[in-house]
Amino acid sequence: VASYAILAELARRQGCEFVVCELGGVNWPQATATTTPEIVAAILQVQAEMERRQGLLRTYGVEHVQDLASAPPYLVLVVEEIDATLDDLRIVGGRDQRAACVVALRAIARMGRKAGVCLFAVSTSGTTDVFDSHVRKNMSSFLLFRSEHTVSEMWCLPVLRLGSLAPGAAY
Repeated sequence: VASYAILAELARRQGCEFVVCELGGVNWPQATATTTPEIVAAILQVQAEMERRQGLLRTYGVEHVQDLASAPPYLVLVVEEIDATLDDLRIVGGRDQRAACVVALRAIARMGRKAGVCLFAVSTSGTTDVFDSHVRKNMSSFLLFRSEHTVSEMWCLPVLRLGSLAPGAAY
């Protein structure tokens, strides 16, 4: 529910296109990729689009996609249950596909902003290896909800311990 609200508000404020990846397509009926091969292809296509846009920035000598005369809409890659997706890639996709997706997700998190490409990764546990310290320092925003389960120490914040919040509360 929170994810829908955030994305709806984003779309309301700014022109956006969404690429939604969710294994099985249960929570996101509008998902564009619901199987592991589709998700791999979607992630790699978003990375390719980011690289294409970076080329436009270089060609026109501008800093941000919005500075282009004909700015494309923001492209938002939504990966629901990113932990499960990466786990499935270990089994179904094989080592090379998983590595390519992790590299793509890291690149999007690190370099996507100027190109107007955003990563919206949803995880209930927060323990995925995509969110290593290198990626976390390059992602500008996190919305953390306290669930009834223990929150990973990976998300330990200096100002707050998520475990002290009531289930459902957000920071």
